[in-house]
Amino acid sequence: KSDLNENGGDSNIQTFLRIRPSKSPSGYFRIDDIHQSSLHFNLPENYKPASDYVNNTKLHHSFHFHGIIPMTSTQDDVFKRVGADAVRNAIEGYNSTIFAYGQTGSGKTYTLTGEGEKYVN
Repeated sequence: KSDLNENGGDSNIQTFLRIRPSKSPSGYFRIDDIHQSSLHFNLPENYKPASDYVNNTKLHHSFHFHGIIPMTSTQDDVFKRVGADAVRNAIEGYNSTIFAYGQTGSGKTYTLTGEGEKYVN
């Protein structure tokens, strides 16, 4: 199912970022106050990578998404924000896919399935 993007064109692919809950966040990133779908990642000027193989001289990075799902979100919040439309589209006969991408251990399976102990048969 096609939705109109903010520029008035069709947009069949949407990107969302779920920020993994953390007991001690790095403090290197922040969600834009005005554009809630933009994330800014700032490294301190004295940042020293863990290895000498990476030499990032760029200290500020900005990323833009259709939506950002904050650390405080529940699985239900994620489903309402991303999954419900995909399920609705599939029921209406449209192809739908939810694709999770990220590093090993970053929370992809948890985002898609929730906590294993809470599964209901």
